[in-house]
Amino acid sequence: MTKENGSLWPRAVRAKYYNGRCDIYMFSSKHEASNVWQGISEKAKLIRQGARAEVENGKKTLFWFHSWACDKPLSSLVINPIPPNIEDTTMEELCDEKSRWKWDLFDE
Repeated sequence: MTKENGSLWPRAVRAKYYNGRCDIYMFSSKHEASNVWQGISEKAKLIRQGARAEVENGKKTLFWFHSWACDKPLSSLVINPIPPNIEDTTMEELCDEKSRWKWDLFDE
């Protein structure tokens, strides 16, 4: 058995289940998923309830979809739709070089 990320088995699992992500939020239940994946997805929900994203440099922390500011993602708290131009942005992309918010991006 190989442990290489580029081998067939990990690539097949990533293509089928990962939704283009590689974090705790990639574990989402799908109707056609195997019983094993559904079990993993259910346990991941429990982990997410107590997990917080560590922002660090902000390159991997999604502003709207990671729990970095409170106990749930900001996307679950907003009243208006998230503007499409900043929907999948990272913390790094929403801050300037002095770590200040780029408020103009939120204007919409």
